[in-house]
Formats: sequence, C-alpha cells, structure tokens
Amino acid sequence: MKQCINYLIRYGILVVGIVIMGFGISLTIQANLGVNPWTVFHLGISNMTQLSVGRITQIVGLVLVVIGSVLLKQYPGLGTLVNMYLVGASVDFFLANNVMPDSQMFIVQLLYVILGILSIGFGTGMYISARLGAGPRDAIMLGLSKLLKRPVGTVRSGMELTVLVIGFLLGGP
Repeated sequence: MKQCINYLIRYGILVVGIVIMGFGISLTIQANLGVNPWTVFHLGISNMTQLSVGRITQIVGLVLVVIGSVLLKQYPGLGTLVNMYLVGASVDFFLANNVMPDSQMFIVQLLYVILGILSIGFGTGMYISARLGAGPRDAIMLGLSKLLKRPVGTVRSGMELTVLVIGFLLGGP
C-alpha cells in the first residue's frame, strides 16, 4: 500500500511538472522574443502543416519514442509516454485559452520570457524528480550518446543545433 501511495505521489509530481513545463513553453511563444531550439523546430513544422504547435510536439515525441525504441533500444517509461502527450496538450491548452494576455509591450514580453524559462526549469526539475522515465528528446540523447560513445553534452548540443537550424529553415522564430 505504501508503495502504491509513493507511486501515485510520483505520478502526480510528474503530471504537475509537465503541465508547468507546457505553461512555460506557451509563455515563451507568447512573448514573441525567441524560443528554445525544440520549440523553433515544432513551430517551424506547425507553420508548414497548419497543425498546432502542441500537436506537432506530440507527433515529434512519438516519432522520437519509436526511433529510440527501435534503433537505440531506449524503451519508454510511463513518464516518457505521459511527457510525449501532455507537454503538447498543455502548450495548446495555455495558448488556446489565453491564460496570459497578449502584449506588445517589451517589458511584459520580457517578463513572459523570464517566467517561461523559470517555469520550464522548475517543471523539468519536478518531472525528472519523479523518476518515471526520460522524455522522448532526452531518451534519444542518451541513446545516441551511448551509440556514438560521445559525452551527453556534445550529443545534446548537436541535437539542439540541428533542430534549431531545421526549425528556422521551416519558418520557426
């Protein structure tokens, strides 16, 4: 019984962390001052397909889980699957419901970016602390690091640069 309660608490922390991450991502998008490399990638694909950025986030996550599982033997945990779905759903929810009002005032946009970055960091920390599986992008990074026998930081930097350039070429901000 105690293990079940512990698991439910960890699952709750996972979900809350992911929703906070989604809120942070939506704030950086709303700020219109620049976003992280993966969001540039997702927005670029979204611009090309007319699918929402959240839906693209989910689809990219699914593709990464499949690639990670098949090619890199990085099998998803519950947290991986929840992340794959809920980050995108949260981003779409917060953007569609205008949780934070749009603003053209630079100071407000700057506050949105700062709050967004802090929310992403805090949410990520919560998500990781639940220890229920790496996110799809992190699982690929870990698998590639093992496969290529390169440091995680080097692989992560290469991935981030790649998606940033592709996203920018597709029209991402």
